[in-house]
Amino acid sequence: MSDSKPAAESRESAAEPEESPTMTLAEVTEYIGATSTGSARKTLSRWGIAATGREPGRGGASLYDRAEIREAKAGRPGRGHRSDLKDKESSPDSSTSPHGEA
Repeated sequence: MSDSKPAAESRESAAEPEESPTMTLAEVTEYIGATSTGSARKTLSRWGIAATGREPGRGGASLYDRAEIREAKAGRPGRGHRSDLKDKESSPDSSTSPHGEA
């Protein structure tokens, strides 16, 4: 009785292409969950990520560094983060009471 598992594993690994060090704007849009390429472009601009090059050809898309995008996405605050409270919580003069200390 032959074991077909190794053959299946070799097919799976052969089917997965090697990951490129860059991403197109369409790939970035999907990866970060943006609703459009324009939204993704604005997000990349806010994160300070610029295109590293372009695909060859007349209609070549801009290419962005995959590692830089992953790092920026991992470092962003989570859902529900209240960035407006950051300064209030960190200042020593802030108080939880609206009237201050009596």
